[in-house]
Amino acid sequence: VGQLLQGLVPTAWSANGKRLLAQFGGQDTTYAVGVNVETGAQKPILEATEQGLVGTALSPDGKTVFGSVGGFEPGPNHDVVSVPFTGGKPKVLVKNALFPSFGS
Repeated sequence: VGQLLQGLVPTAWSANGKRLLAQFGGQDTTYAVGVNVETGAQKPILEATEQGLVGTALSPDGKTVFGSVGGFEPGPNHDVVSVPFTGGKPKVLVKNALFPSFGS
């Protein structure tokens, strides 16, 4: 982990406990990472960029990540998206929004 970076912070577990969603972050850097619980292998959900996907939740089966894209600063460039845990094209669920939350 380079200077001014914190490393991985867990954000969500799949209901079956087999998949972990984490966020790699630090100063001006954040992106969602899928972690294989059995092996510890890590893979960015989308391309690892300074202002990548902020993953906040997993579907109960662990196959879908919910989060937001558009960078750090609040504004009209954010979208709430869903992305397959294994990676793929983000599907926009809500435009001009960020940080989805699920729960009761």
